[in-house]
Amino acid sequence: MTDTTYNGWANRETWAIGLHLMETVTEWIIDARDEWSADEVDQAAEIFQDLVADQMLEAGLPTYPLLWDLLDLSQVDWKSLGSHALEVALS
Repeated sequence: MTDTTYNGWANRETWAIGLHLMETVTEWIIDARDEWSADEVDQAAEIFQDLVADQMLEAGLPTYPLLWDLLDLSQVDWKSLGSHALEVALS
């Protein structure tokens, strides 16, 4: 069986999103710490998805099919990103 993990994450796509956005998401959670609990993984994961969508729209990526082909967002483990952000921010 081939190991598909990447730097401790599910895959390279998940690692890359975490690399670029983890600090932003954890800071947002820390800023509103009283409104968060450790079981809100889906909500934290949604923040990552929204940030990626916003950045792609700002960059005009929907108009560049080549870039869409290079970014396989269907492979991102959003929940593991959300879980990690909550763990870091609420610890």
